[in-house]
Amino acid sequence: MKNAQPDLAAIGSITDPLGVLTVYVDADPEGMAGSRSAWAIELDNRLGQIRDAVKDGETHDRWKAIHEALDRLEPRIAALANPAAPGRGRVLFDPLLGERGEELTIQMPLETTVVLDERPYLTPLAAALDEGRPTGLLNVARDGLRAVDLRAGRAEDAARFAFDERGAITKEWVGTSGHNPALGAPKLNSPRPVGAEGGGPSTGAMYQHSGSAHRDRYDRKLEDHQVRFMADAAEDLLGLARERGWERLAVAGDPRLTEPLVQALEHGGLELIQVEGIFEWQRPDQLAEALAPALEEAGRARERAFVEEALDKAAAGGQGAAGPAAVCQSLAEGRVHVLLIEAGREIPGVAAPDGRLAPLGSVPEGAAPDELQAVPHLEERMVALAIDTSAQVVPVEGEAAERLAAEAGGVAAILRW
Repeated sequence: MKNAQPDLAAIGSITDPLGVLTVYVDADPEGMAGSRSAWAIELDNRLGQIRDAVKDGETHDRWKAIHEALDRLEPRIAALANPAAPGRGRVLFDPLLGERGEELTIQMPLETTVVLDERPYLTPLAAALDEGRPTGLLNVARDGLRAVDLRAGRAEDAARFAFDERGAITKEWVGTSGHNPALGAPKLNSPRPVGAEGGGPSTGAMYQHSGSAHRDRYDRKLEDHQVRFMADAAEDLLGLARERGWERLAVAGDPRLTEPLVQALEHGGLELIQVEGIFEWQRPDQLAEALAPALEEAGRARERAFVEEALDKAAAGGQGAAGPAAVCQSLAEGRVHVLLIEAGREIPGVAAPDGRLAPLGSVPEGAAPDELQAVPHLEERMVALAIDTSAQVVPVEGEAAERLAAEAGGVAAILRW
């Protein structure tokens, strides 16, 4: 599939006896004010902290092996920080002793950081991928519509549907392989008036001789054709959404045209976002920028709905869990369908010998307090366990995060059963 999402479960399965190095780089263009980028300086500082911590906390043989592995990785880390490299967000997951790990880029901001742990540090990437989940952007105009694929901050043309006054539809499926952004946006077929073929009158000639009554009838007929065109295009769009893996569709344009399209799309099981307005744009990224406020607002509304559902179900003793202890237990049982966690929340915890997790101050059932191991970042272990069990991870912000913090210690879940 074009523009495929990173496989978090596969990345999370990377392990190494010496440790897995995770590097996040935020190549923010505003960080290029000096001779060296701000992110390169931050990266050096973080790596220095890792080296110092390892030397202070590990045996001689182990810290020496880790330092040697970091030395071998320096060229790859330096390439990640190169201002000329592609992508705003750059990520490296590398086992220190094993084979070459995973490297990827996204067009979304990430906090520059370095982590050395038993397994990859996934929370920032999971948050970015949820924020940038696969989305279809539909721009509806009088001469047809264009569909844009948006995921992880990258936008590309996906399809064009051109309309003419006879009700004929011209379809073209497009994408990265068939569209060169340097050539500008592809053009839709211009609408042709009834009678334009076969030497009939031009639009201007017809208007000149027909009078206002005929003009009104023509406009009504054209609008009827356009409404039918939008409804007829819905099935093709739903097929495109399935092919592309879109989780939501943002439909922008004149409500007289978007309303019938949205109504026809409602049975497709997708989150629909209707945006009123005519936007001037040529490249797919320009449409994505124009619709970004509507997408962000819809994202915050989704988070509020998730948190309300989880807390209500937990309070009723149903398919919900609230608080780190209850969520940890549900994760261990594989019951979590959607994990909700306050963005930026740090939760100290403990782990039993069998791997069961609990917040600090709690003891997993059947475990002895003296055999528990400290888990400084329980929230990361919870995210990793959610990914391992195919649960959806949704970091929440704003109003939803405030409620989650106040009522559930920053963590809740919607359960499978």
